[in-house]
Amino acid sequence: MPTDFSRVAIVLMFVMLSGCTVFPAQPPHRMFLLPVSEVPGSTGERLDLTLRVITPLAVAPLDSARIVVRPGGNELSVYGGARWNENAPVLLRDHLIESFRRDGRFASVVSGGNPSRSNLVLVSDLNGFHAEYRDGKPEAVIRLDVQLIAENSRGTLATRRFEVSEPSASEALDDVVIAFGRASTRLGQQVADWAVSRHNLD
Repeated sequence: MPTDFSRVAIVLMFVMLSGCTVFPAQPPHRMFLLPVSEVPGSTGERLDLTLRVITPLAVAPLDSARIVVRPGGNELSVYGGARWNENAPVLLRDHLIESFRRDGRFASVVSGGNPSRSNLVLVSDLNGFHAEYRDGKPEAVIRLDVQLIAENSRGTLATRRFEVSEPSASEALDDVVIAFGRASTRLGQQVADWAVSRHNLD
């Protein structure tokens, strides 16, 4: 039978063990929003059309909230201890919707889950959303293959690949995130101009 002293020792041991862990505490992840730049609305003719923007398709590691980096060659990695606030395809979808709404040439712009009727559908494949080192400096790179589809007929009106890149001011992650914001803004403007020019349903 354990003595009173041994019982006290056992209790103290459990108290001490409960205050520590075998694994070291992990630092909290930094969570980033995709920066949005102020873009003036277009002065072009307003189209009496509703555009639906579908979330881009993507495969790992782009179909995640990790911030992907290509340090060189064919190697892909991620920034440790950091993530986007949403998966990259969702981030870009929301950014495109906001770009079209700020542009103002489509009467209405909705997401894929919106029950509203639409005239046109923008579908896409996200093939690049990563930082890439070029000449030893990081750049934010976005590659998007886009289709503009007529809602009623399901016919493809136009297709195009967009690729934009923006240099980061430094290797610091905060600067890389800012570069992603600039690249996304440029992409949004280019896609909006293209969709307006290819909207003809006749």
